[in-house]
Amino acid sequence: MSQVESTYVKKEGAGGKIAAWFTFTSTAILLIITIALIIRNWNALPVVGFAILLLLFGCAALGVIYGIIRVILDLRARHQTLRIEREKHEAELARTTHEMEIQRREFALKQHLLLTRVGADERGNPPYLLNLPAGTRITALPSYNAASRQQQAQLPAASPSPELPGHYDLLQVYKNHDITPDSLFLGKGAGDEYFFINANDLCHGAFSAMTGGGKTIVERGIISQLLCIGHKVILADLKFALVTESGLDYRPLAKKMLSQEQLMIDGSRALPCLLRREDEIARLLHWLAYDEMERRIDMRVNGNFSYETLDVFLEELIALISSHPEAVADITRIIALGSAT
Repeated sequence: MSQVESTYVKKEGAGGKIAAWFTFTSTAILLIITIALIIRNWNALPVVGFAILLLLFGCAALGVIYGIIRVILDLRARHQTLRIEREKHEAELARTTHEMEIQRREFALKQHLLLTRVGADERGNPPYLLNLPAGTRITALPSYNAASRQQQAQLPAASPSPELPGHYDLLQVYKNHDITPDSLFLGKGAGDEYFFINANDLCHGAFSAMTGGGKTIVERGIISQLLCIGHKVILADLKFALVTESGLDYRPLAKKMLSQEQLMIDGSRALPCLLRREDEIARLLHWLAYDEMERRIDMRVNGNFSYETLDVFLEELIALISSHPEAVADITRIIALGSAT
């Protein structure tokens, strides 16, 4: 149905509704009056008056019928109006769906051209299309011309991967070399050469390797040497075990560490130099970062350098930070100020 027809239906429906209700109401009132007169003065009315009343009664009946017809027509007009609105909505939805389908196909075509069209080569040959079956997934080919080959030729040749040094026995190292503050064994270097370092050069270090890569072995080797030369060593390890699953026995190391004088923090609380509880490790780091660090800085400012060296080894750092995020700030402060104190 056109827009003109729908407007006509709307106007006819509204006008018909008003006319129908007006006719119905007036006719009903007239019919009630007529019936009342007939009942009260039936024998007194003349024949002409009776005829007039009968005529009025007929007009009232026609008015009632007309009113009913107009109500039916009004309901039909409203139904047609709703049908028109529904058809318009369905047409708009179909148009939107069609436009989205066109956009989807255009996007798919652009992606296909992007993946299959190759640029001209160094000789200027025009691009071509790869003849592939439908549904084949490929990767865009890189542009490879004379300039790219020249850039590749200028790159330095990749050096061969260095060979890892062989295994060593730490006990044999102790037997064959004197462990002193000036000569701490760290490991083997290139050509299986032993690598030693001065204890005062140990500052901040991080051991990074996959599980089972030997981080703990190297760390415990350094700890045992520091204890041997008289340094005070603190080990904070959530997973420390006296004897490991592989049979490594750290009971002598633990005995030596626990025999050191305990740390007095918070004025009266004493902590051992081997810590395994997260709350104690977090409290130790905060004490080192502020109370102990400020005490050492004051001594340094006054020219007093008699404070002892504290070597702190911290394992399972990620696990500790996950439960005590405030430890990050403490560790940062220790790294920033600890090298000089």
